[in-house]
Amino acid sequence: MRDAVSTELKECGVEMQPSDIPVIGIIAAGEGSPVMQREIAERLELDRHRISRAVRELEEDGFIRLGANPKNKRENLLELTEQGQKLFGLIAKIASGVIERAFAGCTAEERRITEQTLLRITRNLSQNEHQMG
Repeated sequence: MRDAVSTELKECGVEMQPSDIPVIGIIAAGEGSPVMQREIAERLELDRHRISRAVRELEEDGFIRLGANPKNKRENLLELTEQGQKLFGLIAKIASGVIERAFAGCTAEERRITEQTLLRITRNLSQNEHQMG
């Protein structure tokens, strides 16, 4: 799904790593309130270094703004810039179309089962990575 969204973003003139798309989504979900960088790593179940690299790239591209957390100076607070908000709107529109194409011809029940199964698979694999790491 991320690759399909990334491909369509590229067609719209936006070069972005597929792995950076959920970072934008989590920050957007903060609805204007800054999001702690640590929270993104936890929600995506990715290591801090991968998130730091994504954050650095997104900041360099002008999509997010970094600020120090007043309660913990070693922690970054992230928020979307105006350009980032526009990007999120485009991502949401493209993602909606990709999802609809992916589930074309499926019943609501098939879609629900598929989504639940994929979520379970993702959790299982994530738990295995944490147990192995």
